Order: sequence, then C-alpha cells, then structure tokens
Amino acid sequence: PAGRRRSLAQQLIVASVAPLGVAAGLSLLSLAVLLPAAQQRLIRQNAEAVAVAVGTSLDTRDQETVNSQLDALLKRSAVGFVEVELPDGTVYFRSQNPGLDGSLQGRVAEFVKTNPQTGTFVNRGTPADAYREQLAQLEEVGAGESAQARELRALAEDEDNQRGGNETFVVSRLGVAEGEGGSRTPVDASERSSNLLYRVAVGVDSTEANARLRNTLLLVLGISLLAALAAAALTLRATRRIVQPIERLVKSAEAISMGNLDQPVRADRNDEIGDLAQALERMRLSLESAMERLRRRKRA
Repeated sequence: PAGRRRSLAQQLIVASVAPLGVAAGLSLLSLAVLLPAAQQRLIRQNAEAVAVAVGTSLDTRDQETVNSQLDALLKRSAVGFVEVELPDGTVYFRSQNPGLDGSLQGRVAEFVKTNPQTGTFVNRGTPADAYREQLAQLEEVGAGESAQARELRALAEDEDNQRGGNETFVVSRLGVAEGEGGSRTPVDASERSSNLLYRVAVGVDSTEANARLRNTLLLVLGISLLAALAAAALTLRATRRIVQPIERLVKSAEAISMGNLDQPVRADRNDEIGDLAQALERMRLSLESAMERLRRRKRA
C-alpha cells in the first residue's frame, strides 16, 4: 500500500477524541468571550442604577449629612466608592475603607478626567502602598512626625496591609439637574447648565465577580480536560478489544502462508472479527485437506 503506515488504534483514538476536544475548546472559547462581556454589562447597569438612585435623593445641605448618606449606601451595597462634586468645586468622597480615601480620591479624580462618564477603574497596589502615599504627602508639608503620620507609618508596616492586589471598579458618572417644581433629573455628566446641582460618580467593585468568573472558566476547562481524558481512556480500551484480535488473526494468517496448518484459528467472538476468524479457519482446513490429498497421491 502507498503512503505512510497509520495505526488503526491511533486512527480510532483521534476520530473519537478530536471531535470532543474541538467541541470543548469552542465552548470554552465562547464562554470566555461572552461571559465577561455580559458580566461587565450587568455591573455597569447596576452602577448606573445606583448613580441615578443616589443622585436623585442626595441631600447636600452640609458635609455631615452627605457623608452619613454615602456611608449608609456603602454599607448596604457592593459600591466601592462614591464621589459627589458640587458646581462650586466642593467634592465629597467616601469609600469602603475610609483610611484610604485620601489616596483613592486622587486616583479616582484622575480617572474621571479621562473617563468623564463610564469606564473601568483599576486601583493598583496594596493598602500599605496607599498608606505610604498618604505618609509621603504629610512629609512633603513637614508633618512627618505628627500623630497622623505615625499612625500611617504603623499601618504601612502592618503585615495585614501588605496583602491584596489590584481592585477593579466599574465607574458610572452622571449629573443631576433641578427641573420644574424642584424635581431632580439625571443628565449627562458633561452638562454645564445653571440648573446643575452636582455630579455623582459611583464605582461598583467587580474584583470578586471577576475572580468568580475566572474560577468558573477554570472549572469548565478542568471538566473538559477530564472528559477528554475519560473519552481517550474508554476509546483506548475499546480499540484494544478491536486491534488485539486482528493482530492475532494476522499472525495466524502468516503461519498459514508459511505452511503451518497445525495451529487452529480460534473464533471466540460473535461479530465481524469472529466471522474473519471462522473464514481463516475454514481456509486452513481446506488447505490442510488439499495437502493431505497431495501427500496420498505421492504415496500412491
């Protein structure tokens, strides 16, 4: 036969496992593309809904009232931080970790300048890095030995604050304008009208959701690999049951071709391979009878 020899066992394994591997790979690829986009869309919608709810009900008469309202919001939801900016430049900022408000507020302000409406903000570094940043600001103004500086230095050296990594927030920002009858209406964050009351930026923490999604994709990948391995093992077992009897029949056929007609061909299966064994056994018996007739003629 022309061409390179290909093992029947290999062909059966490839034909059985390859479609499963391709299907699993395409499914995993589809999940990896569609699920993150869907998750980000849901988190963004949640951030927009929270921004609208906060913006239309916020009382900005004094700082204490604003801070108490924002703290209540942070305790009840997955919101990571809230920034309220008044037209006169006054900014209220609260986050899940009040001790980090100083450094986080500056990073959020820089992010809002380049993403005035919505986007994904990544807070890089550990809490210790944020405390060191605040400490450096105090040292620049000559307050490096103050009580606040000593507290920040202790927090920066705390082992618990060395842990952590990048935090991801989906930020939604909008403006709130005063309409007829004192009603409040959400408007675009770039609105510059005289009726603008304030601008609200809400950051919903998506770090945990991203981690759960990553673990889900890894779980799907692990299950796919296990399924492929199980299919390969089952296919290999079935292949052996097919190939090994054929190999025995090949040896029997080679023995017959060499004139060894004493070893009977076993037919211990009731399938196509058993039919082939029976055909070889009939051929062996026919050849044996023919050889016996020849020997008798020579003796006669």
